[in-house]
Amino acid sequence: MRRKRDEAAIRAQAGGRSRRDDAPPDAIEEPSWAIPVAVILAVGILSLGFLAYYFAPTVSEILGHAPKPSQDVQPVDVTIAGVRHLIPANYTRFAYGRRGGMQDKIELYALLPDFKPYEPDNAEAFQDYSADSRVVYFDIEIRRDGMTEEQRFRKLYLRLVTDNQGSRGPYGLRRYSFDPSTGYHEEELLVKEHEDGTVTVFRCYQELSNIASPSCRRDLELGDGLALHYRFMRSQLSNWEDIDQGVRALVKSFVVAPKPQ
Repeated sequence: MRRKRDEAAIRAQAGGRSRRDDAPPDAIEEPSWAIPVAVILAVGILSLGFLAYYFAPTVSEILGHAPKPSQDVQPVDVTIAGVRHLIPANYTRFAYGRRGGMQDKIELYALLPDFKPYEPDNAEAFQDYSADSRVVYFDIEIRRDGMTEEQRFRKLYLRLVTDNQGSRGPYGLRRYSFDPSTGYHEEELLVKEHEDGTVTVFRCYQELSNIASPSCRRDLELGDGLALHYRFMRSQLSNWEDIDQGVRALVKSFVVAPKPQ
């Protein structure tokens, strides 16, 4: 009888053990606060990522390569290809251009028809990217192309057009259509040949349904190892002579120390 009572006591003791007593000796019970803390951390990380994506500056902005207008009228002292320029900061499109010093290129803009720089009163016009925009964009940079504008037209472009005689175009210009097999198939050349043998060459996007804001571009050499590129909306093409003279005069006004001969 005593033996049976001992066995019953042992079974009762074994049956009364808790779940924790039956767990393996190396098992670790997770604290009750671990999961809520993990959730809070995950939400925090996702929130920071969201804020960084939408509000933190991009790499381009940090480096000054994102468009950023300036109201500052103080001149930027910049030297390109050994030519010193003093350019009011509110003509510059990017922050990097306002650092001054030696530069390979500086990107500028102005508002037609008077070539005014960026100001609070005309900020909306400078932010207009429509087909009727009055903004002209122009770059001054080190000249890397060995060909002149005339050489580029006669030796390169005329080999890519469907008819090297061209046809009568708008506003006293001659029209040349690019061969559809070329990379310029959405563009056309509008050219003015002057009496002295020089040319003014515009590459203009055609007014097609898939091109929302067709523009015209001219590339020319300035001398002193400099090149000038400018573009404007095709809707302003009727004023091409005033635009050309105005851009070149404005750029010339920035030069304060030509390259020594």
